[in-house]
Amino acid sequence: MAQAKQKGRSVPTPEPSPPISQKPLESAWTKPVAFFKKYDWLAFGVTYVIAQVFYVLTQAPTVTLEDSGELVTGAANLGVPHPPGYPLWSMLGWIFTRIFFFVRYWGHPNPAWAVNCMSGFFGALLCATVTLLISRSGRDLLRTFRHEDDPESATTTEKVISWFSGVAAGLILAFCPFIWSQCVIAEVYSLNTFLHVLILTLAYVWLHRPREDRLLYWIAALFGATFTNCQPIVLMMPGLMMIIWAGDRRLFRDCLAAVLVVIGALVLLQIAFPEYSFGQFVQREFWITVSIVMMLSPFILWVFTRQIFSEWKRVVPMILFVLLGLSFFVYMPISSDFNPPINWGYPRTFEGFHHAVTRGQYQALAPALDPKAFVTQIVEFLSELEDQFPFPIPLLALVPIFFFRSIWRRHWSWLLATIIAFVVTGPGMMILLNPPHDIQSLFIAQVQFCQSTAIYAVWVGYGFLFCMAFLERFFKHRIVLALALAITLLSPLGGIWQNWYDEKMIAANGGTELCGHDFGWQFGNYQLCGAEAITRELKPGEPPLPNPVFPPAMTTNAVFYGGTDPGRFVPTYMIFCPKVRPDIMLITQNALADNTYMNVMRDLYGDLIWIPTPQDTNLAFQSYVNDVRTGRIPSNAAVTIDKSGKVSVQGVQGVMEINGIISKAIFEANKWRHDFYVEESYVINWMYPYLSPHGLIMKINKEPL
Repeated sequence: MAQAKQKGRSVPTPEPSPPISQKPLESAWTKPVAFFKKYDWLAFGVTYVIAQVFYVLTQAPTVTLEDSGELVTGAANLGVPHPPGYPLWSMLGWIFTRIFFFVRYWGHPNPAWAVNCMSGFFGALLCATVTLLISRSGRDLLRTFRHEDDPESATTTEKVISWFSGVAAGLILAFCPFIWSQCVIAEVYSLNTFLHVLILTLAYVWLHRPREDRLLYWIAALFGATFTNCQPIVLMMPGLMMIIWAGDRRLFRDCLAAVLVVIGALVLLQIAFPEYSFGQFVQREFWITVSIVMMLSPFILWVFTRQIFSEWKRVVPMILFVLLGLSFFVYMPISSDFNPPINWGYPRTFEGFHHAVTRGQYQALAPALDPKAFVTQIVEFLSELEDQFPFPIPLLALVPIFFFRSIWRRHWSWLLATIIAFVVTGPGMMILLNPPHDIQSLFIAQVQFCQSTAIYAVWVGYGFLFCMAFLERFFKHRIVLALALAITLLSPLGGIWQNWYDEKMIAANGGTELCGHDFGWQFGNYQLCGAEAITRELKPGEPPLPNPVFPPAMTTNAVFYGGTDPGRFVPTYMIFCPKVRPDIMLITQNALADNTYMNVMRDLYGDLIWIPTPQDTNLAFQSYVNDVRTGRIPSNAAVTIDKSGKVSVQGVQGVMEINGIISKAIFEANKWRHDFYVEESYVINWMYPYLSPHGLIMKINKEPL
């Protein structure tokens, strides 16, 4: 009877529960469910510890070549390294030098060890974050096989597979040459890549919890802070916008409108005030039209959607948090005002600050737009990427493609966002840089692909994930899964083997570990202190120097013209950090024509030696222009004079002629009180009659020989 009455009654059909991403927030008295579980953090911890231990054991014991000396000196003295100035990196480096203040090398302070350790610290965090991301997102992907939506419904097998896949991918990334090589020296790329992956991880969390606005604000702040350290972060914007579009269409619309308005306004301001411009706009009318269209984008979007800026309460804080991250740039003029030994560009002035932020010292990009060059650069990038992982590990990133039919419908936004991020930071960056394919050029360019390598490692982790899931479902034997898990966990050993035993790679690029490699220290010590310094450091059984008293140490209060990057950066470190020879005055001979650099030299040495005034520098420019006009010397450069009479010279040979005039003036004014030495890069012809050998460098004698 009860059943009959129930059948006759109209019972409302219960509404289906909303998807995970749209479930209402827990009430105030309900403890929110943690997005990452304890076993995810365990995977994070295991990867971090292993990677950190390896990096510490294989890091350089002191200063190395390339930019190491400059960066360490900048960090240890809260200075301003080369553009874009790296304010965030410099402050973090200073903290590490203070934490490890007690580390010494041959009795001297050794801040280089601390900064090398910082690179390994953020490199280990990078690999651990990749592990965390794969461990959590891997369970989400595997649940699609069972058509399960509940994030808490993962089986034990899925948890184990995701955990092992994450740890394996994180450690494979840790031991690939691109990453490993940057985690054992003083460089900025491990921090840059960590910030990229951290932003991507927070975006994944927000995609599943779009009501948590604090995640948006964290992403915005990190994006701004990362820009101060790595301006190519802007290439990640298409992938991030894809995630926002999938998570909240109205927020995406308003973010898009805000971004277009800001870009349009910036373009118009730079056209109106070219002296403050970040670049040159050749077709002014075209760019004015584009900027006006961008600024009208809110109205255009309103025409199509009949709604605009309905999410302003979230967009405005996001903009403010981006500005908060960008505020790290304020560090540079403040630091510059204290006259640190590394004060690149003199950013206390607007000219110097503009030079640093706009990367003024670098050549303009010449992308590979020609079809043949376009394809060639993509092929070269794929070849470089393949070398980062022992075969057949690179192919694992293709495995998820075979499972797209099962996973794409629910996870298309995340998968597509990672694909976009990889394409723009990998092949896209290669096309933008368009480097020659010789070993040296590729060696310099390869550090720009750390971000794309990390994203590729995420897909390698997904490849492990689906391979093991397939084996478990197809064979249904625990022994098969156990064997697959063991192989997965042992796969990172391939990178270690490759580093020590792959003769082809070692011959082309060398090994990535630098344990015990103190060639940077010896290089600087030999220049400043001569044969006695090297003899003192020879280990038992090592052959002695051919002449144990040559070259002698530099004389007291000598002036050293540094040329190549290691030839000036390593001595700079030796002078200002371990203070091996704090009396030596180092001047970069190929930067004397730069007014901002001359300001730095006046602050550092103006009370010790004669340094040309701005008027003296202008006279050097005028002397060069007069010599060119009269035909006494070839121009070798493009000379332009603006309406105010300011002379500018474009071209390496022409600039070096001016550097020669200024360097000779410094020499002539100070040679009777100070000895001069030079480490050549670009040739300065006037020096040749004065030079005599002095070990790795040359001595400039007071009179021609």
